[in-house]
Amino acid sequence: MSTTQAVPQREDTAIQGELYMSFELGDKSWKVTAS
Repeated sequence: MSTTQAVPQREDTAIQGELYMSFELGDKSWKVTAS
């Protein structure tokens, strides 16, 4: 006879944050910033 065990589901532990990006597109050079 076999037994079945329930596996507990864990909570989402991801850290949420925000990413800001900017682009400056010039004729000869491009700049990208992120913070």
